Amino acid sequence: MKPLGWAAQSATEAIFLIILAALWPVLRLVSLARPSPYPPRLTQLLEGPIRRSWANRDRCLAESGLAPGMRALEMGPGGGYVTEAAVERLAPNGRLVCLDVQLDMLHQVRDRLGPRCPGLVCGSGSALPLRSGA
Repeated sequence: MKPLGWAAQSATEAIFLIILAALWPVLRLVSLARPSPYPPRLTQLLEGPIRRSWANRDRCLAESGLAPGMRALEMGPGGGYVTEAAVERLAPNGRLVCLDVQLDMLHQVRDRLGPRCPGLVCGSGSALPLRSGA
């Protein structure tokens, strides 16, 4: 990414975070009264430089204990920010399945990973649509 593009994205994220901090109490009450999934059109905000420094995906995966050859379920993969590194970490014989309630998020994972895309399942984490031991 070009330096100017990165600076513009960082400025946009900073403005977004300031607005979010101001609105947080109201947004929190609304989310408790009427829960809803994260909007797919805002996925880029989940993957910006601020998030990369605050919640580093490689560090998170290292702490998760994922190792080559394991089978894993990722619930709520978003746009595939962590999925991309998880697929590499599980290679060559591991298997990853991504579960999300939003088909648009799963489309983003598929578009991002192309032929390396793991299994994608549209469903709820509260009622897993998977066989036992699968």
